Amino acid sequence: MGHMFGFLMIFFLVAPSVLAIAAKHDQLAESGCQPVFDDFPYCMEFLVGVKPEPPPECCIHVWKLNRLAKHGMGPGRICWCIECMVRDVKPELMASRIDALPIFCRTHLSFPISVHMDCSNLHGFD
Repeated sequence: MGHMFGFLMIFFLVAPSVLAIAAKHDQLAESGCQPVFDDFPYCMEFLVGVKPEPPPECCIHVWKLNRLAKHGMGPGRICWCIECMVRDVKPELMASRIDALPIFCRTHLSFPISVHMDCSNLHGFD
């Protein structure tokens, strides 16, 4: 009986955390972020300082995200998806690399990238 009570206590203490994690995963899966989750990782090694230059695939995907920012998801949604994606990433994105990305890719960014940014006030966030 004591073991069953202990198991039930642990279950009821842990279950809410597990449910919260599952709910967050479902929310992100249903958020429409899949294009960002597919495209943005190509740039991560450059943005965190592992690689000295972004690979060509990164720039191709930045162009795709620019197109989505202008004619699809909007910059706010892309920003929010990136923020969700990199929130707990270590090492963090480097500001100097974020600034250098459009130069290396010979384009501009139609969406902001930052670890500590509030994306909710941007157009296209709904």
